[in-house]
Amino acid sequence: MTLLIIDTATERPVVALVKGEALLSQRELPFGLRSSTHLLPVLEEEILNQGIDLQKDIQAIIVGVGPGSYTGTRVGVMAAKAISYATSTPLVGVSTLAALIRDTSSLCASMIDAKSQGVYLMKPGGLPTLVPLDKIDDALIGVRRIVTPNLSAVQSKVTLDVEWEESPPDPLTLAILGLAKFDSGEFSTKGEVEILYLRNP
Repeated sequence: MTLLIIDTATERPVVALVKGEALLSQRELPFGLRSSTHLLPVLEEEILNQGIDLQKDIQAIIVGVGPGSYTGTRVGVMAAKAISYATSTPLVGVSTLAALIRDTSSLCASMIDAKSQGVYLMKPGGLPTLVPLDKIDDALIGVRRIVTPNLSAVQSKVTLDVEWEESPPDPLTLAILGLAKFDSGEFSTKGEVEILYLRNP
């Protein structure tokens, strides 16, 4: 099964193609929240480089639905929705926070900046949550390592002694989580997916 992976919810946007358990290709877009400029050209280049026919070769599209940058997330989601709708390819939304946690056996958490409202946080087996600035340390009790796409945006918000890892959302984790949802029937064939947006307006 060949999957198209898109996640533009953070400053480390990523596009990938996954076949079975193998990563065919992975491209990080330039760091920052400018996915609208780079996403479609990178998508087209990767598809052409791999000799992929979107209509015939892609069995599902997995898209990161946040939480994260609202505009950034919408860029990836809208591109995924358009491709899904145009090609009648099943579309699956996966939490970007979940895609940052690759080692669920460790005392690890994923974290994305929520600006002045605090951080988006997720622990293995938990749900994505918005944690206010004054509650971050309490929410991290027992956590030994934090994975984040932008270390400089969140590290100063944490006073606990933890290990840090800066990484984009992992395409293979997105694929695994997306396939689990696909197998349980949690997908759309009409290009529909909901953005996971936890911030207060």
